[in-house]
Amino acid sequence: MDEQPTGDDFLKWHEEKLENNNNLHPFGMSTYLMWAIVAYFRQTVSAQMEGNTNLAWTYAVDAKCCAEKLSGLIEATFEAQDKGGYVKDHARKAAAARHAKDHEIAETIQKWYADNDTKYKSMDAAAEAVSAIVGGSFDRARKHIKTAKNQATLKTKT
Repeated sequence: MDEQPTGDDFLKWHEEKLENNNNLHPFGMSTYLMWAIVAYFRQTVSAQMEGNTNLAWTYAVDAKCCAEKLSGLIEATFEAQDKGGYVKDHARKAAAARHAKDHEIAETIQKWYADNDTKYKSMDAAAEAVSAIVGGSFDRARKHIKTAKNQATLKTKT
């Protein structure tokens, strides 16, 4: 089909594509499903504008059905890809890259506190000092100092 049809022809063309391509790759099938959703939506609007509410609802239900099929197809595709932990591994690597600077700052604060804990009367005083040095917030510094103190306490107990 050289030109994109309109109205009923548009819908019929996409319905035929869906019926005749059951062995498509999931991404190819998802493309046809998206086009079918668009076709049904287009028909819904046309029917509503012509005053045929019942037909409009029929097309809307058909669009919803295609959308549910598309959702299931996408979910199944991701589940199939994730059998070996593929998606989780990439998500974990992406998260590690996103938070690398935060982890570096946390490590810097914890090392600083390990070296300077005896110079300050309280963790709050140490947090104020290190937040000025590192350039972060007091709360962030306090959190990492508390972690460092807990780790030091655990080391002395063992």
